Amino acid sequence: MLLYNITYYYKYYYYYYYYCCCCCCCCCCCCYYYYYYYYYYYFYYYYYYYYYYYYYYYFYYYYYYYYYYYYYYYYYYYYYYYYYYYYYYYY
Repeated sequence: MLLYNITYYYKYYYYYYYYCCCCCCCCCCCCYYYYYYYYYYYFYYYYYYYYYYYYYYYFYYYYYYYYYYYYYYYYYYYYYYYYYYYYYYYY
């Protein structure tokens, strides 16, 4: 979806760049730089949005993983604690 959006914005602004050049020769350079700037703006916006989403998902995955690891560790600690407690109590 994000890759499609990048391609769409690229084609959209690239098309208007050529359209402006065909329309008037005097404003060709202005339109070229104008839409070229916006093309890169949108491209990097979606690029960083993609990587932000990727690292957020990565962080969430490891947070989930360490949470369950901590829960697992706590559970076994609790288990051995009572095991030694009863062992000490009965013997």
